[in-house]
Amino acid sequence: MFKMLTLDEIEKYKGEMAKIYKEVFKSDDFSANFLITRIDDSLKNNIKIVGAFENEKLIGFVYGFDFLKENWWAMQVDSQLPKGIDWYKNTFELNELAVLENYQGKGYGKKLMKCLIENLGNDKILLSTKKFNNDKIINFYHKLGFEDLVNPFEYPNGDYETSIILCFKK
Repeated sequence: MFKMLTLDEIEKYKGEMAKIYKEVFKSDDFSANFLITRIDDSLKNNIKIVGAFENEKLIGFVYGFDFLKENWWAMQVDSQLPKGIDWYKNTFELNELAVLENYQGKGYGKKLMKCLIENLGNDKILLSTKKFNNDKIINFYHKLGFEDLVNPFEYPNGDYETSIILCFKK
């Protein structure tokens, strides 16, 4: 089952989302707990989370929120985005997509993304992902209709890996 979570369900499942994040991205407790902080901070930005459930157990999620000038990532990418488009009008910022390893390769990520896209009022979705050693993920987004928008993208402070900014337009 795939469903857009209500605010009450977000509150209920955010701890599970942090556990999934930790397992999928092989991160530490700090990063997993920071996901909860990011979700809490995003509640005011029209957050959207779709959950994937198997026998009522959360096995994956995708989340993001409105792309706003004051968002951290928007401040990082603003100068690199193509001119002539108001990126802050009707654009969604995709933050995370994670599916437990045992369920990967079975279409859950694709179904999560399709559910999100179908339920968004936004007409554009932006995301970034690592450029190198990441062909599987890049190809996944390309198959969903995302196109390279900025390739390569270097974060201004140099603290993050070279990335690609991808865009989906409805």
